[in-house]
Amino acid sequence: MPAEKLGSIKSIVTQKVLPANGTNPRIEVTAISGSGTLAGAEIFQAMVTYQSEIRPDGIIYGECPNSAVVYNWDVDAEGNAVWELWEWK
Repeated sequence: MPAEKLGSIKSIVTQKVLPANGTNPRIEVTAISGSGTLAGAEIFQAMVTYQSEIRPDGIIYGECPNSAVVYNWDVDAEGNAVWELWEWK
């Protein structure tokens, strides 16, 4: 199935360790100052918070309920993040 790129947002993030889900570590990530484009519109102030867990195979897994959006979220050691979003068709 093809996907259409919806946008790209750059931000600074912080992370917080959450209680584990069984043996799987969990984290919460918050981005409070993002900017970029989304669906053709300029975004000047974006806020994102999500939770994910690290599975035994090393994959970091998280969900966006009721969403048909696929994304790639890259964060470097200093907390600089780039969020690329595509609409799943």
